[in-house]
Amino acid sequence: MNDSLQEEARAREAAANKLHQELEAKRAVYDEKVAAELEKQKEIQAEAERVEAEMRAKRNEEFQERLERFREYEAAKKVLQEEEERMKKQQEEEEARNRAERMLVNGGRVKYRQQETKERMEERKRQEESLNELKRQKALALERFFASVDEKIGVESDPSRILQGTVSSEQRPAETANTSPSLHGYTDDQVMKDPRARLFHALLEVGLHQGPYAREVMSRGYRVSPAQQTSDTNPFRGDF
Repeated sequence: MNDSLQEEARAREAAANKLHQELEAKRAVYDEKVAAELEKQKEIQAEAERVEAEMRAKRNEEFQERLERFREYEAAKKVLQEEEERMKKQQEEEEARNRAERMLVNGGRVKYRQQETKERMEERKRQEESLNELKRQKALALERFFASVDEKIGVESDPSRILQGTVSSEQRPAETANTSPSLHGYTDDQVMKDPRARLFHALLEVGLHQGPYAREVMSRGYRVSPAQQTSDTNPFRGDF
């Protein structure tokens, strides 16, 4: 009976050892699997960190490139602004010089015109003085002439006698008419009834009876009576 118990004890112990070995083997497999999984996780983590580092480096490189381009743009913009300001300032200075030159030229022109006007006025004044002096000398010459004539012929100066009529001028109108030949034609009043004669007389008074203006005005048609129509012998027939 003791042997049977011992045998059972040995069998239980052997079964327990076998179970323990199996458990140890399974634990070893599990530990190996866990270690492999951990290694794989480490590799994955390391790869992820490497990729992240590369991405950070690439982003940083791109940022530095953009920052450099931005700095270049700002520098070029500053140079352009400085050039524009320089050109604007140069243009303003040029315009100021031009205005100053124009003012100088205009001032010179004004002074020249003022001087020219002054010279014309002085010349006109000299001409008027010369004319007045000429008139005065002429009056003195006439006065000396009449004085010499009076002295030579022994006649006293009587200016009112000049306005008196003579014997011939006091003849009666009838005698004058009898001694004068008969003239056939138009009187001054009859001639001046012709509008062309009046126009010519008006042009003559203002000194415009010759030239293109007179020809144009005189060539316009006027309604006149047949008795006042122009003829080849009429001096107002319009040929100027």
